Amino acid sequence: MQHHSAKQFLDQLRSSRPEGSLILDIDDTLIDCRHRKKRVISDFVSQLGDSHASFERSHLERLKSIEVEQVRFRISECLEALEILHPELESQLFGFWRQHYFSYSYLKTDIAFSGAIEFVKQCLRTGVHIIYLTGRDEPGMGQGTRERLLELGFPLEQERIQLILKPDPQQPDLEFKRQALQSIAKSFPPVVALFENEIRNLNMMAEYFKKSSLFWRPTLQSPNQPEPHPDIRSFPSFDVIEDS
Repeated sequence: MQHHSAKQFLDQLRSSRPEGSLILDIDDTLIDCRHRKKRVISDFVSQLGDSHASFERSHLERLKSIEVEQVRFRISECLEALEILHPELESQLFGFWRQHYFSYSYLKTDIAFSGAIEFVKQCLRTGVHIIYLTGRDEPGMGQGTRERLLELGFPLEQERIQLILKPDPQQPDLEFKRQALQSIAKSFPPVVALFENEIRNLNMMAEYFKKSSLFWRPTLQSPNQPEPHPDIRSFPSFDVIEDS
């Protein structure tokens, strides 16, 4: 798979000045979700109190001090990375994660990937529309998502910016994004490029936007991804882009 840099993309965007749209996923594309998972895991150990007697101290110490680089997509994979094999510990941790990971208080601690905020700002300055298309749901995550994006400095409440979230938290992300793309194709300027961390989503997007650039963020993604569409290019970093 070919690689593409933020500088390359911005240079092309500035030279062509297209009247178009960019579609950007949020989680593990613009936002580094490893930090939120790390906090959930650490907080799980902190709240155990006296109920941790059945767990080995070494396991809990490893969980408490987990590094961002050790965080994986699934809780089970995080435990594997820490060489912890304990079904009951995994079950309790997963329950805590499911209860808290998508909550307002944890969303408010999200951290952007280096360069991501300035990258979006620079794209917006070329005149394109920015569409944040995320699998986050509106009922449970809408408020926290909007507040945190603004706190971090992402462009949001202004012209040529749209944030699209799932209306139903139970709807699968792929199905939601497929429906959203149909609406985007009718309601927004032509899509110039799409940025995603899930190969599965990008492959589907390639069906709708055959002339658009497809960029894959090689961060965390769900297991069992298909082979990538041949037009997909890797976008490993947003670089450090100076204000102008």
